[in-house]
Amino acid sequence: MKKITPFHDAAKAFAHCEVCLDEIQREELPAWAYEFFFNSFIFYINQAWELAVGAFRASKCTSAPGQDLIDRVKKMRDRDDPLLLYVREARNQLAHRESVLWISDEEPKMPEGLGSIVNLGPSYYTTEWKRYSCVVLPSLSFNFVGTRVAAKPVLSRGGEMIAVPEVNEGQENSPLNIMVAAYTFYGKSFDQLFQFSR
Repeated sequence: MKKITPFHDAAKAFAHCEVCLDEIQREELPAWAYEFFFNSFIFYINQAWELAVGAFRASKCTSAPGQDLIDRVKKMRDRDDPLLLYVREARNQLAHRESVLWISDEEPKMPEGLGSIVNLGPSYYTTEWKRYSCVVLPSLSFNFVGTRVAAKPVLSRGGEMIAVPEVNEGQENSPLNIMVAAYTFYGKSFDQLFQFSR
């Protein structure tokens, strides 16, 4: 079925990123929910850009500036920009190997190379239905006081360790700041690409 615009699915993926950004900033978010929204964001921000590139090509636009932008972002994602490289490889690690966040309740020993540590504080999550995850992990219902999270270095497909990137000058490289920086970059690039296709 033909969509209203070839950019529809890319815009929807950006909307999913926005939900993740909104939710991860809520106070008293349990660690598992924080991880869920961070991981979801990592998947959707990569998907958003890849769908945007596909939509640009499907629009059969011959805009040289648009293709230049696609080529520039590809080069940045492949090797030149630590943030974009990290976000791309984090998605690959999530899809094939392991978590990209350190959570103090799960890994008491702090690994090397963490990004800025965020203290989530205490929280408690209740529901009227049975939570089967709590059969094994009762801690998923609540955060212990002092639960901390941080982005971990990720392993590339080629086996290279990718450090947690610095974000904008003077900002901590917390998971939220990584999300905001990636969203801002890809969002502006998406806006430009869409304008080039018109």
